[in-house]
Amino acid sequence: MAFVAYKYSILLWEYSRLNTAEKNAAKEFLQDYKWVLSYGASKKTKLIQKVVRIVGGGDLTAKLLDVYMRNR
Repeated sequence: MAFVAYKYSILLWEYSRLNTAEKNAAKEFLQDYKWVLSYGASKKTKLIQKVVRIVGGGDLTAKLLDVYMRNR
């Protein structure tokens, strides 16, 4: 399940790059399956889980991940 949590974090990052129509379709899926992050094993996945808990897992979390991916 750690791999699924990793893939979910990638989906969350890619969410920031979708257009508005695609975001509306993906938002419900991401909200329904954010529990998958609890199975994360890496430091990055656990950090993303904490950010999702604090911020809410929506657009802001996706934008933060996008900034991270551009500057790493």
